[in-house]
This record gives sequence, C-alpha cells and structure tokens, in this order.
Amino acid sequence: MGLLSDIHPGKDELEKITRLAALLTPPEQIALRIGYNEEIFSTCLTIPGHDIRNAYIAGLTETEEKLRSAAIDAATAGSPAAMEQCMTFLKNAKHKL
Repeated sequence: MGLLSDIHPGKDELEKITRLAALLTPPEQIALRIGYNEEIFSTCLTIPGHDIRNAYIAGLTETEEKLRSAAIDAATAGSPAAMEQCMTFLKNAKHKL
C-alpha cells in the first residue's frame, strides 16, 4: 500500500485495527501487522471520519471505558488514588461542556 488513496480497509482489517488498538498497540505496529505503510497509516489516523481513524479510536475507547470503570469501582471501594483519578476524569468531562 503506497498512496493514501490506495487505502480502503476491509471489514476484517478494520476489526483487527480495533482489536489491536484496544490492546494499546502503537499505530506503527498496527500498520506493520496489517501490511500498511506506517506513514500513510499514521496520516489516516489524523483525518476525521476516516475508517482507520474510527476503528482505532473505537479500540482505544473500549479499553478506556474498562479502565475508567475499574477506577470508579476502586474509588467506590475507598482507594484514595482511584478517587483522585476519578475526580480528574470528572473535571475533564465538565471542562468539555
């Protein structure tokens, strides 16, 4: 795969991107695993609405949701560090409003 216009990932590739992103795999490693040029893949990640970007963000979001949920559970159980992290999550969420 050479040119940006040549990149039209199929369903299987997009699922692999999502799965690897959920495992917090760096983009350049994902590109190599699916046989894409690293620079072109990275460029696709910067284009809002691009299928590769959407798949990558979906994977990251999946893991982020799990981590946030675990932090909330730990905070509810009384972990001071988790409480602090959850307050940071809350402040960031409110800041976006």
